Amino acid sequence: MSGEVVTSPADTIRKSLADYHANADAASKPNGATLRIVYFRPSDVKPQADYEARITRIMLDIQQFLKVEMARYGFKDAVLPLEMKEGEVRIHMVVGKEGAAGYSHKAGNKVKIEMREALKKDFALDDEFALVFHGMCRIDGVRKYHFYAPYYGDPGSNHQRGLCHVADCEVMDPKLLADTKRRIRYTEHYGKYNQSLAAFNTKYLGGVAHELGHGLSLPHNCQTKDESRELGTALMGAGNHTYRKERWSNNKGSFLTFSSAVRLASHPLFTGSDHQRAKPAGSGVSNLEVEGEGKELIISGVVKATPDPYSVIAYVDPEGGGDYDAVATAVPVIDGKFKIDAACIKAGAHKLRLVVCQPNGATSIHRYTFTANKDSEPDLDTIALEKRRRRSK
Repeated sequence: MSGEVVTSPADTIRKSLADYHANADAASKPNGATLRIVYFRPSDVKPQADYEARITRIMLDIQQFLKVEMARYGFKDAVLPLEMKEGEVRIHMVVGKEGAAGYSHKAGNKVKIEMREALKKDFALDDEFALVFHGMCRIDGVRKYHFYAPYYGDPGSNHQRGLCHVADCEVMDPKLLADTKRRIRYTEHYGKYNQSLAAFNTKYLGGVAHELGHGLSLPHNCQTKDESRELGTALMGAGNHTYRKERWSNNKGSFLTFSSAVRLASHPLFTGSDHQRAKPAGSGVSNLEVEGEGKELIISGVVKATPDPYSVIAYVDPEGGGDYDAVATAVPVIDGKFKIDAACIKAGAHKLRLVVCQPNGATSIHRYTFTANKDSEPDLDTIALEKRRRRSK
């Protein structure tokens, strides 16, 4: 990056990260870390058919998706490292202590305890990043299934560790993304469905990519209207329902927002560096100024953290929607200062989260509230610091 002419926010962020990791000691980089893939099944349940080859295809497809999306923002060397063995993704099998009757979609913590014990000879679950496929899918007939697996990203995931849970199924396969003729009937804790195999794979492969995002500490965020027209649906919004949809329909699929790419760019798996990874998150924001210009909030201030922050992201989150509709704007930190133009997307109460990003992958959150009028114009008199000012991740 030496001598590079900086022409965009992405360039500035990339240079900050490159400079930081260039100063890492030899023991920190490369760290050799990979995403661990675990397969959990109850003691009386066999793995889903062809699980090894299918999961390899799934993970290589998601790896390629993330590579393309990161490169679109200039992060051309950002590749999710997978633990491989003889050309296939290495899968760590864990057999549950109980049969199928002992588990449900609410059994995530129970499974985590069992995995921690079973995997301790291979790796420390609480010190690495793992994606768990659950073989908790009962087959009642021809392409008729009942899912009872945990399905979420562990909220404790951060730059030091990460965990996420997804379901496995014998017809969950990127090879079937073009199969719009054959159908699948299935039940999950959200309801009953009858879909083409293409639509099912868009949803369930998208679910793997989305929950993996949470396991890599990405929060929900939504696409803007312009992004919707040009790119489709944000992966960390409702993009788990549109993943690769462009392969079998005339609709756009999913994409990674710039804010998500900015956060992944510093993640230890993507940087290959453990430089100050053990350091907990923490930051301070001072000299905060908020102005209004039409529907936009113009937010500026000074931010301090160790190591020095490289970006601040503003998540403008309307009340309701479970934060899936939060629109994020990421900007670089230059000489400890930042300035963000963030738009309000609807009238009513909002939460504003300023996320400070550090080059070791750590993030910390500063929370505010405000309201917007019927024209989506922010009322500056209502901006307030929440009592729970900061939550570090």
